[in-house]
Amino acid sequence: HWLDHHGPRLLMTAGSVVAVILLVAWSQVTSLVQFYIVWALIGVTMATVLYEPAFVVVTAWFERKRTRAMMIVTLMAGLASTIFF
Repeated sequence: HWLDHHGPRLLMTAGSVVAVILLVAWSQVTSLVQFYIVWALIGVTMATVLYEPAFVVVTAWFERKRTRAMMIVTLMAGLASTIFF
């Protein structure tokens, strides 16, 4: 809903900034409760920067060859974890 009305720039930028802050917070966790809280917030943040917003952006930007663009995003995102590993 947010992406349809406001576009991806603010949401994905804010999500990226918050993700960095949460990763730093994750490195400072000293208890299980802190871990669960930080991990839950990281999960919410992932919703602002991963597949769902990327697919909304691709479908909005590509009117022609949309299927190819979706395939490239899916393939690159799927391979990213394999290459990283």
